[in-house]
Amino acid sequence: MRAVDFVTTTLSGFDFKINLFHVIKGGGKVKTPYLFLSKENIENVGRTDKSVFDDAIHRLTEAGFKLNQINTQIVSGAQNISSAI
Repeated sequence: MRAVDFVTTTLSGFDFKINLFHVIKGGGKVKTPYLFLSKENIENVGRTDKSVFDDAIHRLTEAGFKLNQINTQIVSGAQNISSAI
């Protein structure tokens, strides 16, 4: 959450789009390799992964970002987190 806190203090008040990105290693809760999920499909992912976004989105909106400025993405099945990004 340090990155989210940095964004809220540094970039709030501007018209930036924020992309929240979460990687599930090794085919975790979602079985399809390298599956990208939009925020509309997050309900199919485990509660723990969704709550990571909920907290970040809350912090961003409290800092003044609008929901249409925030995009979420989950990648599943990654063998290596850095290569998934």
